[in-house]
Amino acid sequence: MGDTFTARTPHSGNTVQLRLVGEILDQQGDNLLLRGGWATLAAAEPEAQIGSFEVQLPPGTSADAYAEQLTQAGGGVLMAESTKSSDTDVGFVLLQTVIGGMAVVLVTIAIAGVFNTVLLNTRERSATSPS
Repeated sequence: MGDTFTARTPHSGNTVQLRLVGEILDQQGDNLLLRGGWATLAAAEPEAQIGSFEVQLPPGTSADAYAEQLTQAGGGVLMAESTKSSDTDVGFVLLQTVIGGMAVVLVTIAIAGVFNTVLLNTRERSATSPS
């Protein structure tokens, strides 16, 4: 966090200095998706136009009702929709599941190893202790 890097806009090739202030895992196709303020993008790509918005609603607000009202209001909004269903990447979820399964197996093996060592030490001590 806090690192500065140079990003190049895809259309004009202009560059802009950006500072990393947070991280989310989000990707569209094969492109890395950067999120930021409109002023930052407009400085690097003056001809850019807004294609879509993401809106964070306060808790308790109905996303469906908000989207419906926004669509009906017009004002240049062609379509508004809530994102109830996530477009989760199935491959990523599968990879996470495999990694989680491997972690469980490794922890089980480690526990068995510790138990085996304790058992062998106990047997060795009981065999060498005076009766």
